[in-house]
Amino acid sequence: AMSSFMLFLICASYCTLSIIHDLKTGTTPAHIEQLDIYAALFCLEYRVKPEKIQIELRLYQNNEILVHAPADDEIASIMDKIVSFDKIIKSIKNQEVAG
Repeated sequence: AMSSFMLFLICASYCTLSIIHDLKTGTTPAHIEQLDIYAALFCLEYRVKPEKIQIELRLYQNNEILVHAPADDEIASIMDKIVSFDKIIKSIKNQEVAG
């Protein structure tokens, strides 16, 4: 079984730094792309533009640390996909309720 501990930390005023840490216990390989999604969700939730903050992602697993600083456009692209898919899902749910 795999468990995660996640820490979202905003340092300094006006969102100058965002660090997302993810500790994976277990042997199933983890993927840094999962943290890219967490960063995009953070930006959407708190209405922060990725280009306005520095994002550092850290993945801890099997005594290793993987550090990733995604480009602003990578996170913005993921945010766009989340918003688009959310609209599609809501539309499908509305059709199911109506039909």
